[in-house]
Amino acid sequence: MMRTAVLVITFILLCSYATMAQTSRVLMEGRDNRPLIATFTEHSIIYGSMRDVAEALDLGFYYAEQTRKIELKTTRFRLKATGDNPFVVVTDIVTGSQSVYQLPVNVIVAGNDLFVPLHDFATFLDIVLPADVTFEHTGRELKVSEFRPDHYVDVTGLEVEERKNGYLLRIKSNNPIKDFSGFYREDGWFYLTVVGARADMNAFKNFRSVTPVRRVLPEQTPTAFQLSIQLNRDVHSTDIFRDTQSNDIIVALHKRVDPSEITQTHLESSMQQALARERDRWKLDVIVIDAGHGGRDPGTIGVRGTREKDVTLAVSKKLGDLIKNNMPGTKVVYTRETDEFIELDRRGQIANEAGGKLFISIHANSTRRKPAPQRGFEIYLLRPGRTEEAIRIAERENSVIRFEEDHEQRYAHLTDENFILVSMAHSVYARYSEQFADILQNKMVENTTVNNRGIRQAGFYVLVGASMPSVLFEIGYLSNADEERFLASARGQQQIAEAIFKAVEKYSKEYEAMFETAAGF
Repeated sequence: MMRTAVLVITFILLCSYATMAQTSRVLMEGRDNRPLIATFTEHSIIYGSMRDVAEALDLGFYYAEQTRKIELKTTRFRLKATGDNPFVVVTDIVTGSQSVYQLPVNVIVAGNDLFVPLHDFATFLDIVLPADVTFEHTGRELKVSEFRPDHYVDVTGLEVEERKNGYLLRIKSNNPIKDFSGFYREDGWFYLTVVGARADMNAFKNFRSVTPVRRVLPEQTPTAFQLSIQLNRDVHSTDIFRDTQSNDIIVALHKRVDPSEITQTHLESSMQQALARERDRWKLDVIVIDAGHGGRDPGTIGVRGTREKDVTLAVSKKLGDLIKNNMPGTKVVYTRETDEFIELDRRGQIANEAGGKLFISIHANSTRRKPAPQRGFEIYLLRPGRTEEAIRIAERENSVIRFEEDHEQRYAHLTDENFILVSMAHSVYARYSEQFADILQNKMVENTTVNNRGIRQAGFYVLVGASMPSVLFEIGYLSNADEERFLASARGQQQIAEAIFKAVEKYSKEYEAMFETAAGF
């Protein structure tokens, strides 16, 4: 393990946006210079000067006054932000590839400088710098580990090992991998995404085909290394996991069994076991219900004072009771059952740990100005937002991370990926998420009087961590007085819960029937 020297940057509050002004200095081990970095706090979010950050970390800096853009530059990357805009563009200078990020809030213009939310911005710095960068909200410290050589790589190559019943692919890595995902398609391609990693591209481009690997297609983006592997047809299924003895990623490839090599009895037994495993794998037996917000995070507040967290919990509990009473054998998992604060990333972890097969995150909507005429339900899928309204709603829901403490490491695996990359990683579930969203939309129309505002897409943090089909359901607008009254009532909550339940019930039947037909069960 490499020992790291830690750079600690403690920030100041600017009186232009805060009630108190403070000064602090950059404390870097082994260096005498201590440049100042200006910050301010607004709505519990700590913003920092991009100009001062660039100076403190010796980054290239360019400010375009007319367009209000700032560009930071390292030897490998350019990072560009624009005033009054939540998007940040990271460009790999070598490959020319770009990644677009969405901050939870807009970048703020102040003089000839831009101020960015430091927790989120630290994750971008972690991508573009050959160092580990985190921001501690409680200690107001930006921590930067000792810089690695700029030419460093994480993923160094691919090795193939034959086993009795298949093969092992070993993706070699010099450093611990932050996060990765992979899936196998029936057409023989295996897709691997290693988040926040840099790869020796020549090692993969020069890889010579060896059974069962026919072809390897590597792709390096600013935020991840992606590897597409074409496999022989004798590969039946795959498993992916970390090697406990190293930093490597292991992909187990299971071969199809040659019937001539086994007895008829063995064949029948193996087939029955395989069929049973497939039934269990695809059975919709765990539904995860996520009541948005909670505890110190009330969510949006209605015209009459109704709190989003109370409405979402009430609907969630009613939905859970309906599933328990009417779908025997289906387990209901709540991300929260009381008025408690649950971090966004923890909600996805709860779903994954429970083996969830469907994730439903329930929320209530609002406009900036209240009261307002907007009303109706909206269903969201995890993809980059296409409209300003969708992006605004995602920003509001994502901004709850300001309530979380000690989260400097918590969102590395979320914000290290731009939502284009995230949606690609989730594409294996997209078909089923869309299917459920369509059923839910129809059941809401059939069983409630709530206006249908359609199925949309945006980058919600809470959906990123759930490795399963998932939707975020905005059940109505608390900023509309009439709709608030309906959402706050037991009758309205029961109607919505019943509509969601009917959608789950229909989706379950279609989902399992589809896989039984495909597998010949």
